[in-house]
Amino acid sequence: MIRLKEKVKAWLGPLWWYSAVMFCVQRFGDVVNLFTGLWLVPNWVPREELGALLPLGQIGGLLGLPLAILLTPFLKFLNAFGAKGEFGKVKSLLCDALVLAGLSAFVISAYTWYTAPLVLERLRISGSTLIWLLCGIAVTSAFMPVLNNGLQALKLFRCIGAVGLASAPVRLVFLVLLLPSLGLVGFFSAQFLFNVTTLGVSFWGLREVLSRDVQRESYRMHWREMAAYALPIAVVMAVSNVAATVQLLVIRQRLPSVESAAYYFVSKFAEIPYVLWSAIAVVFFPIVSEAFEKGRDTRTMLIRVMFFTVGGGAFLAVILGVGSGWLFAQIPRWHDYAPSAYLVGWMAMTNVFRVAFNCFSTHEMACRRFGFVVYVVPLALLESAVLVSLTGYGFFEPYLPHAWVQWMASLRAARLEFIVGVMFVSALATFLCLIIQMSLGRSGAKKVSV
Repeated sequence: MIRLKEKVKAWLGPLWWYSAVMFCVQRFGDVVNLFTGLWLVPNWVPREELGALLPLGQIGGLLGLPLAILLTPFLKFLNAFGAKGEFGKVKSLLCDALVLAGLSAFVISAYTWYTAPLVLERLRISGSTLIWLLCGIAVTSAFMPVLNNGLQALKLFRCIGAVGLASAPVRLVFLVLLLPSLGLVGFFSAQFLFNVTTLGVSFWGLREVLSRDVQRESYRMHWREMAAYALPIAVVMAVSNVAATVQLLVIRQRLPSVESAAYYFVSKFAEIPYVLWSAIAVVFFPIVSEAFEKGRDTRTMLIRVMFFTVGGGAFLAVILGVGSGWLFAQIPRWHDYAPSAYLVGWMAMTNVFRVAFNCFSTHEMACRRFGFVVYVVPLALLESAVLVSLTGYGFFEPYLPHAWVQWMASLRAARLEFIVGVMFVSALATFLCLIIQMSLGRSGAKKVSV
């Protein structure tokens, strides 16, 4: 049996073998997460607050965004040094990144305390406990990619698989214990405890490289290179996170509670096309990064992965689009959201286009190329501007001609279907741009020299 496994592994290669392993691990987690997201959470979180879950979760990530940007070059160069066997530099990078994350925790706590109340007010949510939980989630979420990339750099995919296998059941246990008595606070308490548990397991997986047996080695000579790599990614990360936050805030703030709750259910089903990419994403970056650092061609790998993830995701999106109405009709507690069921197919295809961009941009970043920045940033900013201005057109009445304001009012933009339509068009435009970029052979339009 072991010999057969080794033959299959050799035939598939590291990318597809470990992707298959992660796919099996993650599908177990998906079953648990579907039960959690579609049954357990709606059972204990009131409908008036259910629509706030997604924007609050996004806010936690946005609060930790400055730290995530600072840590961006660490993540790539962990893989670069690991591919070259320079584990002394890997240890130095890990230690410095963890120190930076620890120091930044105080800054994150300070501005969270001052800014979160304003956000909660607009989300129609109250409670100082939530502020501290969001702060804790922001800090722990900033640590997690550092440790995860450390595991990837050292190709500790078994540890990553173990974390993935245990993550959903652990989170479920926390939710079962905390949701019934604490509701919304219990949901985010469970998320925070889950993050802490994941960090503990990741530290354990990296115990060897962080031990005294590995001597630290300076990476000062790479600082300029790291800064050049970090700048375009920082721009994309900042704009993308702001755009995602705007989407969720507009839905929660400008729409009735029943529609924002409907979007919660629609988005949960629409995430299904991510299943193929999420399995491959774990190993795609480090393997492409290693191949690039060793001078090997990676374009064939990119095309195969895009064909598999986008084609498979589109097939799942069609199934979801056809069957979502029937599915919503089967569950009594979902009947209030049945009028929005048809949006599942549109959101699923939106996510298919996003999968394509995630796959392409991951490949390009692993190869130190950032040509996609020239179109993804303007499109994300344009989408945010459209959503904010058209759903809040009243702001422009004193400044724009009356006919323009009337036209904006006639669109009735403060509807879930309109907002989903804008998101779909934006994702489609990004997809078409990357197809043009690939067909012109200009994926390396902006390359950071080594």
